[in-house]
Amino acid sequence: MSVICECQQLCGMRLQVELMKRREEQVHGHMDELLRTREHLREQLASIKQQWSEEQEKFLEELCRFNTDMSLTAETETVFRSQMELIQEEAALKQEMELMSHSCRHVSSVEDEKKDMLLELRGLDCISEDVDVQLSEAKALTQTLSAQRDTVSQKPLTDPTSLSSLDSIVTANSYEIIKSI
Repeated sequence: MSVICECQQLCGMRLQVELMKRREEQVHGHMDELLRTREHLREQLASIKQQWSEEQEKFLEELCRFNTDMSLTAETETVFRSQMELIQEEAALKQEMELMSHSCRHVSSVEDEKKDMLLELRGLDCISEDVDVQLSEAKALTQTLSAQRDTVSQKPLTDPTSLSSLDSIVTANSYEIIKSI
């Protein structure tokens, strides 16, 4: 009965090991997907930064052209219009900067998630190692019990006391058979 329980425990441990291996594969797959996402987001951020830089350069060129073409002190109305345009462009730039900041936060959260997943993976590795040790101990115990079972099952055939008991039983059964005839 003990051997059956140990076999069941061994099967249970093997199942746990398989489940942990599958979970580890899933974690690796998810981690690879997150890394690809992070790389994609980095490319997008670089593109946004480049666009922002180009827009800023265009804005400065237009501002210089505007300053040379028109005198800001000459007309109050022109100054007011240019200030309004500057305010609008400033708002647009702030919005773009906010979008870039949001992208950076998203990349940061992906990196944090990656760190958490790596920690979880390390924990799963430790658990897997523990299960492997328990599995090898269970195998050794199973082999020991099998050897003891074989020894015990062979003992009646080699033990003189068991053989004499067997002879007396056979003799008694023969006597009973003869007596009944």
